[in-house]
Amino acid sequence: MKSVLNGAFWFFSFVCCQLAVAQSTPYLIKDIDPSSEGPTLSAASDRASIIVDEILYFASDDGVHGGELWRSDGTTAGTYMVKDIQPGPNGSYAGSFIGINGEIFFTADNGVTRDELWRSDGTESGTTLFFEFNPGIGDGNPRGYQIAGSRVFLTASDGVNGKALWAFDIPPSSEFTVPLRKLWILLLTSFVLGLSFYYLRRRRTAGKT
Repeated sequence: MKSVLNGAFWFFSFVCCQLAVAQSTPYLIKDIDPSSEGPTLSAASDRASIIVDEILYFASDDGVHGGELWRSDGTTAGTYMVKDIQPGPNGSYAGSFIGINGEIFFTADNGVTRDELWRSDGTESGTTLFFEFNPGIGDGNPRGYQIAGSRVFLTASDGVNGKALWAFDIPPSSEFTVPLRKLWILLLTSFVLGLSFYYLRRRRTAGKT
């Protein structure tokens, strides 16, 4: 994973499990899991990190809590876990981050509601479940966030309609247009042009919202 913040190039060393910054000379910010020899970042996830208001948010495993939501301002003291969303060693493996009005929205699994949509203002108390698409033990699996105009579009499953296109307004209020359209099959790609959200799916069908 790599990001740019305040003109510096941030990266994770998968050899030493460390968060580092490359300016003229790279330097270590924090060794998140000193005991580990493998990667601590959930780098395989979609949108594995995001910078909002000069804070880097990412998912990492400190060897105790599993993969959880972390933040860093570029200092050792300012690099810490935001919240242990799924207590225990398994972790919530937060990912698919998007920034909206100074907050981050992301997918995480707390072990009860499974893979659902969360929000965070960067504090433990301000990190909460935003919307449960598939109530119970099923996964909502929200993915593919795109902002078009004053709405956020994404795909998720409610356990009834299959994979569908959903949206919520900005500023977020936990009220969704449910669902905008049933997709049923894999969403291949999506993009924003002007104030419109476009998507392409299999069977050579396309849509515009």
